[in-house]
Amino acid sequence: MRRLIPAVLAALVLGPVAQADDKHHPAEGAKPPAAATALDQRFSAAYDQMKKTMALMEQIKANKDPKERARLMQQHLDSTQAPAARMDMMEKRMDMMQMMMEKMAGCEGMKAMPKQE
Repeated sequence: MRRLIPAVLAALVLGPVAQADDKHHPAEGAKPPAAATALDQRFSAAYDQMKKTMALMEQIKANKDPKERARLMQQHLDSTQAPAARMDMMEKRMDMMQMMMEKMAGCEGMKAMPKQE
């Protein structure tokens, strides 16, 4: 009897939880929501650029004509310069922020604060 009462109570409390409500589960084969975040769109754009670059590299490898290979290689270099420039600018901004933080840590009003490393 002592074991029966907790078992019955557990069944009453957990019973509704066990009967899952599938309203929040998408149907099989359903498409994901259409609204994508800005981050999803940036990753998608980067992935598309990567696929284009890989396809271009395959064309370069498959092509035997030296002039055509040079043209394709130049096209590849041109397509990779814009993302590299963005990364370079981001690195410069991070360096500038670091320098500003170090200067702020060196100010008279900031002497009491420990310097972070």
